[in-house]
Amino acid sequence: MIIQYPILSEDTQFEQKDESTDTTAQINYNLNFEFDKDIPPLVKIFPSEYTSNPLDKDSGTEYSFSSQQRIGNPIYLEFGTNQVYRFELNLETIKTDGFVPEKYSLNLPFLSTNIYQVSLPRESDESNQSVKIENISPTPTKLLVNQEGNVTATFEVPANTDSNIQVSGYIWLEQKSLDEKLPIPNPKYTIYLEEIKGDPNLSRYLLPTDYWEVNDIYIQQEAKIYLVRTYIFLMLLNQYMDI
Repeated sequence: MIIQYPILSEDTQFEQKDESTDTTAQINYNLNFEFDKDIPPLVKIFPSEYTSNPLDKDSGTEYSFSSQQRIGNPIYLEFGTNQVYRFELNLETIKTDGFVPEKYSLNLPFLSTNIYQVSLPRESDESNQSVKIENISPTPTKLLVNQEGNVTATFEVPANTDSNIQVSGYIWLEQKSLDEKLPIPNPKYTIYLEEIKGDPNLSRYLLPTDYWEVNDIYIQQEAKIYLVRTYIFLMLLNQYMDI
């Protein structure tokens, strides 16, 4: 269960003066939430400055945020150590090939194919996250899991017609309650960089990488060679089918 409440503007007035009586009234915007004892454990709360007190006869807990704590801060409370999410991914693959007829690529898909790589939700021991894929279409030609556990699926779809890639499923997420959580490390920036440089799996992200540009002369030449080869193949195929 998630509860959210809007921020209190920084220009909020906390007193109002009545000129006719020369009196001033103090205004507060304190916010209090009361929950019974049967509510699931609290796992997240923001802002971190708040007060909590038991209700009468230990019937529940009250969480309070003062007016000052609410200035510029949205209120967020999340209860429950288990969450289930449904996800749906839909990638439209636009037609990019107007050269090869569909009747040829139906029997010989390699004549007109686009390759897409899509990141999929993954299981994680660190966050106690498990994933179940309910549907994936078309069937990926390759699944790659890198050293960090990220999953990438490779799809081959027709380039001479519009289509789409669909993936759906569920994510189970288990998290500790607020009382059980360990403090988040907060090292100095210089120490943080040194730790990354010392880890070969992470240091590579600090290095520059090469990439190909679409206006690169080499890429343009290779594309022209591919088109010529495809054209020659189709000409030969037409002659063969006419026999």
